[in-house]
This record gives sequence, C-alpha cells and structure tokens, in this order.
Amino acid sequence: MKNFVILSSLILRQNFPQKRTGQVRVRRTDGLKNKVGLTLVELLIVIAIFGIVIGIAFASYILGVKVYNRESTLSQMQTTGRSTLERILEDIKRATEVLDTVTVDSITYNSSDSVIILKIPSIDSSKNIIYDWDGNISYFDYIIYEIDTSLSKIKKSVSPNTASARNSQIGTEILSNVASSSNFSYYPENPPINWGDISRIDITLNLQKTVKGENLTVNLKSYAKIRNN
Repeated sequence: MKNFVILSSLILRQNFPQKRTGQVRVRRTDGLKNKVGLTLVELLIVIAIFGIVIGIAFASYILGVKVYNRESTLSQMQTTGRSTLERILEDIKRATEVLDTVTVDSITYNSSDSVIILKIPSIDSSKNIIYDWDGNISYFDYIIYEIDTSLSKIKKSVSPNTASARNSQIGTEILSNVASSSNFSYYPENPPINWGDISRIDITLNLQKTVKGENLTVNLKSYAKIRNN
C-alpha cells in the first residue's frame, strides 16, 4: 500500500506539476557582463602612441621653424650683398680713376685689396655732372670703400667738393656688417704699379653669419670698368 501511494504521487507530479509561487527568476539586464573597457596594458599603449605622435609633430614644427629662419637669413644676406655690390659697381662706373692715397678728416686711406679710393665727378642737385666754364670736369668727389675684416664690415666714406650735391652723403656709412673675406682686384695689374692705369676692378663679397650654431655664407662676384674705359 505504501508503495502504491509513492508511485501515485510521482505520476501526479509528472502530469500535473505544481505551480511555484513566491519565486521569481531575475535576469541581469544591467549590461555589466557585456560592457567593453580598456585594460591597463591597452591604456599604456594608447598613451605611448599618443606620445610618439606628439613628439613627431613637435620635431616637425621645430625643423620647419629652423628651415624658415635659415632661408630668411640667407635671403636677407643676399639682398644686402647685392645692394652693396650694386652700389660699389655704380660708383666705379662713375669714377674717372682710382687714387693711390687720399686724406679725409685727418685720416689717410691707401688703395689696396681691402680699400678702394674712387675719384668721381661732382654732381649738382639734378645729379648732372658739374662742368667749368670751358666745359671741362674740374670738380671731383672722393668715395672710399673699405672692407674691415676684423669687424666684418663694409664701409663707405664720402668726401665731396663744396659745390657737389653729395655733401648730403658726407661721412661714413656701414653697408654691411656680415662681410668676411671680401676683396678688390685690379686690372690690368694687381697690385698695380700705376694706380692711374687701372681700367677694371673685380669685387668679391663673402658674407657670413652664424645662426644657432650654423654658419651661413653668401658669395657674390662681379666687376666694373672705370669711366671711359
């Protein structure tokens, strides 16, 4: 009898399962299980990559600034050099001769490979040559170009005739302050035996400047013939 009761109970449970009350199966929906995040290793890798990118960008910026400063300085040196060279050449073309020596304001200058003394006809306010009553050129100005390698300067000194319009230029002017091994060469003989025989002057300008440890150099060469040669 006891066995029959147990068997009947099993059959009832299989065919008529009891309804469970008070029990609720809760499914987690907070997403914590599926949430994506960075591990410490991944974070360190990101930081390292970011640092490399910033380093490359900064290095490129510094290089760009350096190149810009270099090219800007070279351009300025070339502009100064060409302007200086053109001014010397123009005065050589106006000169009637090169003098051996001249004294200006108690200072004696002697022509050499670093000094050139030009004798140039005086001009009026309209920049025309002043002639005397006989139509001759009798009034002259003296222009001295001096290359001071010890100070890396190229100087221009003007000693005009009292009748000349170049009186406004009297004194010494610094044409360049970055000149190094610049020089003058004379033809047909260098050094000349007779300064009055010079017909052509060659000019070599070497400009040098140091920018943040880098030596920048500009080399310019040209020549001009004395007036009427």
